Amino acid sequence: MTNPIQIRKFDHVVFRVKNIARSMKFYEEVLGAHLDKADEALGLYHMKMGDVMIDLIPVDGKLGSAVGSKEINQLTRNVEHVCVRVIPFDGARILVHLDAHDVKYDLPIEQNYGNEGTGPSLYLEDPDGNVIELKGAEGEE
Repeated sequence: MTNPIQIRKFDHVVFRVKNIARSMKFYEEVLGAHLDKADEALGLYHMKMGDVMIDLIPVDGKLGSAVGSKEINQLTRNVEHVCVRVIPFDGARILVHLDAHDVKYDLPIEQNYGNEGTGPSLYLEDPDGNVIELKGAEGEE
């Protein structure tokens, strides 16, 4: 069986931040980003820079506090997850592949927003507990 996970590129990276206004200002003024989409209730801010997207989540927001401590230092997790774009995204084949390698993942496969719009995504953990999101394109299952 060929590997059904063919990585195309990074879709987005998610950073936990202490002060959302300060962080958004930095990404806008220093790196030329713009706010592409926000879900304030969830505490999720999608900052777009050309072909790159960085999501910012406040440590005291719904998503940011779900990860753990409100502190950001060398002993706490600051990167919530890294997302890679998979082409094509075949959820059924990917699950069979992950099961064959005893990889821990979260179900269900959900439709989430990313750098190229809304599409299927699946979260898994590497051996050290780092979270990687596998992301497909709009219209894929």
